Formats: sequence, structure tokens, C-alpha cells
Amino acid sequence: MGFPQSVSDAALAACGRRCCICHKFCGTKIELHHIIQVADGGEDTLENCIPLCFDCHADMGRADPRHNKGKKYSEKELIIHRDNWYKSVREGKEASDICSVAGNYICREDKYLYSKITESFTKNIQYELKNPNYYYPHERNLFQSLDYLLYESDDPSFFFVNKEMEDLRSALFSSIDKFTNELYGNTYPIGKEMPTKNASHGWLLNHGYIREDHFHKSYKELETEFKDEVDHINASAKELWTTFSKFVKHGKVLYSNQHFSEDVQE
Repeated sequence: MGFPQSVSDAALAACGRRCCICHKFCGTKIELHHIIQVADGGEDTLENCIPLCFDCHADMGRADPRHNKGKKYSEKELIIHRDNWYKSVREGKEASDICSVAGNYICREDKYLYSKITESFTKNIQYELKNPNYYYPHERNLFQSLDYLLYESDDPSFFFVNKEMEDLRSALFSSIDKFTNELYGNTYPIGKEMPTKNASHGWLLNHGYIREDHFHKSYKELETEFKDEVDHINASAKELWTTFSKFVKHGKVLYSNQHFSEDVQE
């Protein structure tokens, strides 16, 4: 069974016949989705209903939990999307708080999140990502702002309402996680002479901070192994820079009327 007419009327009026995720106007091309599926005990009620466009409805349930590709919409996230959009329509904010750029509908919260993320990539971080050479010493806490972004992303409200920006954010955060894991897993504190800096195994070995007999391998074996470690860090840094650049460039098109304190320098 589908939703009764009373639920359909209430939901479509509440959303203004716009999709609760991407916010585009659908007219008759709109569908009502069960947040909790009927097969899982979901009911045909207004509380269990979210209006979606054809494209967003097709995305429901697509991600495979056994593979790390895509992020399935959770029930809680769908409720947040719906309730935030209903509130915007109810308060008449479609014109004042939502701007339309080439068919994309952008809310004020998305602009704030975009600024927050881009400002976390300081000029020093941007330079280090564009010119990676993690054989040499680097400031241990340089990437602390990116660590904090990853920590904040556990908050269920830490997402973009705009679908394209959320896809780019997800890719960006995967790149941050990959880079920081490579960096923290393969660089080490230098010592009392430089207590705030880390360096690669190779640099530490060549500057007398560690001895090759600790590894029970020949110098040539260690040289190859340590070079591979640095190559992996440098490659993940370049990948993060590319992903960040895509995120910034797309966001600037959408939010061109917004002032940003940190710009990407090509």
C-alpha cells in the first residue's frame, strides 16, 4: 500500500512540491518515499514520509554496505533533510535563504559549511599539499585543522543539503583520511633538537637519529623501503590537493556572492 491521500496532500504542501534533498521544483514529477521501508515495519504516516524527485528517490538504498563506495542515506539524515526543508518552506525562506544557480538550490547553512571547510585548509597546508616532500622534517601539528574536520564529520548534521557539494565533500574527506593516515603512520618525532617536527624514516636514518641495525636489514633494503613510504605520503598529498581544488572550484561557482577568507592559489 502507498500513503493515503491525506498524508500525500500534507507532505506535498509542506515541501512546496520541491525535493527535500536537492530542492529542485518537481511539479508532478515527485514521489513519496518511506523513510523506514514498509518491509522493515515502516508505516504510511506523515512522520515516515519524505518527498523526493525522481533522481534522489533512485539513490535511496543504492550504496552497498559491504563495499566502501558511496554512503547510503540514513533514516536520521533523511529526517533532518525533510524537517529542515519543511521549515524553510513554512517560514517562506525559499527566496531569502535559498539561491538558485544553474538549477542548484543552496541554503545558507551550506554556505557556512563550505567556508568552514575551506578555511581549515590554511595557506601553509595548501603549500605543503601542492609541493609535497615528506622526506624532510615538517611541523607536527600543521594538519591539526584537518584532523578536527574529520572529528566533526561524525556529527549527523555535518553535511551539505546540496547533493553535488555533499558528493564532493565526501570525496574530500576520504582524501583527508587517506593522507593523514599515510602521514602519521610513516613519519616520526625527531627528538630534543626539533621537538615540534616529524620526519621520515629515511631522513632519521641518514641524520643519525636511528641506526640501521635496529631494523636487521641492509642499508639498500631500508633505502628502498623508506623511499616507498615517502612516495605514498607524497602521492596521497597530491590526491588530496586535487580533490580539494575540485571542491573549491565547484563551490565558488555556486557561492560566487559569498566572501571567502581563504582562496586556492593556482
